[in-house]
Amino acid sequence: MTNNKGFIKFEVLTIFVLAIGALAYGLYFILGNTGKQKYDTFRDSAISFGKVVSTNSNSFHNTETIYLAEVLDEKLLKANIKNPFESGFCDEVESKVEFINGKAKVTLKCGKYLIDQSIMNSKKDMKIYIVSDWKEKEISGDNTETKTLYNCIDGSGKELFDNYTEELYFVYQINKEYGTDYYTSSSVSECNVVSKQMYREKELSNKGN
Repeated sequence: MTNNKGFIKFEVLTIFVLAIGALAYGLYFILGNTGKQKYDTFRDSAISFGKVVSTNSNSFHNTETIYLAEVLDEKLLKANIKNPFESGFCDEVESKVEFINGKAKVTLKCGKYLIDQSIMNSKKDMKIYIVSDWKEKEISGDNTETKTLYNCIDGSGKELFDNYTEELYFVYQINKEYGTDYYTSSSVSECNVVSKQMYREKELSNKGN
C-alpha cells in the first residue's frame, strides 16, 4: 500500500523550497536593480551639474574651476544635489567643474562615492570611485591620493574656516569673507595662510563600473 501522506509532505516541502528560492531570486533582482539605479542617478546628477556650470560659467569669478557651493550661492540650482546612496546631500566643496584644455570635466562627491574629472559625453564611461576622508596621517599604496589643503589663521590665532580645503576653494572663501578679488592663496594678506599635506584612499568601485 502507498503512503499518500508521505507524498503530500514531500510535495509541500518541495513547493516551500521552490517558493523560498523564487523569493530570494526576486529580492536579489530587485536589490540589484535598485543599486544600479543609484549609480545611474549619480551619473545623471553629475551630468546635470556639469551642464548648469558650462552654461553659466561666465557668471563666476574664476571661470576655470567652479565649485558646487558657488553654484548654490548664485542660486543656479534650486537646492543641493541629493546623495543617491544615503540620506543627505552631495559635497559642496569637493564637487566642482573644471575647464581643462577647453573641455568641461565634472567632479561630484556624494558620501564616499566620487566621480572624478569626468567628461560628460558618455554616461557609461564615467568611472565611480570609493574614497575615504582626507586625513593628515600619511598613508601609502597604489590607492593613495595626496593633496595640499589650505586654511587661514586670524588675528586671534584661530583657524578661520572649519575645514582645510583645496587652494581655489580656499580663495573663494577668502573673497567671500573679506570682499576681496584674489585668484591665488599667495595674494591673501588678511590672515596668515597655512597649508597641510593630506591623504586619502581612492579605489575604483566594482559595483558602479
